[in-house]
Amino acid sequence: MIWVVIQTGCTTIKKNALEDLPEGKYTLSGKSDHSFLSSPDSFQKESVKKIQLYQEDSLYFLIPGSQVKGTVRLLPGKNQTIVLYKSSFDFDVFTTPFKFRPATTTIPQQLNTNFNGSFYFGYRGDRFSIKRTQLANNISRDYFTKAGIGIGAFVGVGTAFVNPISMRNAIDYEYDAVAIDYGLAVLLGLRNFNTGISVGFDFLTDRNKKQWVYQHKPWIGIFIGLNLN
Repeated sequence: MIWVVIQTGCTTIKKNALEDLPEGKYTLSGKSDHSFLSSPDSFQKESVKKIQLYQEDSLYFLIPGSQVKGTVRLLPGKNQTIVLYKSSFDFDVFTTPFKFRPATTTIPQQLNTNFNGSFYFGYRGDRFSIKRTQLANNISRDYFTKAGIGIGAFVGVGTAFVNPISMRNAIDYEYDAVAIDYGLAVLLGLRNFNTGISVGFDFLTDRNKKQWVYQHKPWIGIFIGLNLN
């Protein structure tokens, strides 16, 4: 798995970057500074590979399979780098502003920009990076970076421009038809913003659907969207 982290656009400056971590199970990178785990229980911090975070009055951690639990905190007066990985079910909404359709026997290849909107659901893996940098005595700055990749399926609705040629001359007029789209997508997530490549299919819902040359024919698209979970 290749992780892509772009410092502009997905990195934010925080007073306490740990506050942006969502609840759930995490895997700690071997290069992480484990000193952010604070607990009254005795345990070997550097040997911890997995933790679960949960929110009460503040953010707490527990180590699965043990009784160890405590709080998470960044130490003052110290440079720290923490890297965690989290996998989860993903639910997004997106639009595909560009659809590339291969040529048919009567129509050359096309780049369509019709209106559409889709729901995406699938698997996603995220990389969280938290870095505390000391600027001077008692002055520090925290950086929070989140990037992820995912794969899943989508279904949505949009419009498709049809004319006599795309309808095999079964009609003598033009109109914007309602189309249902579905397919598979691979996404890159930067915080709550997503983009990626999709391979999809459209089908019309009206009486002319059997004549449409693109009915259930594949296209390749570029989409943009938002993470809802």
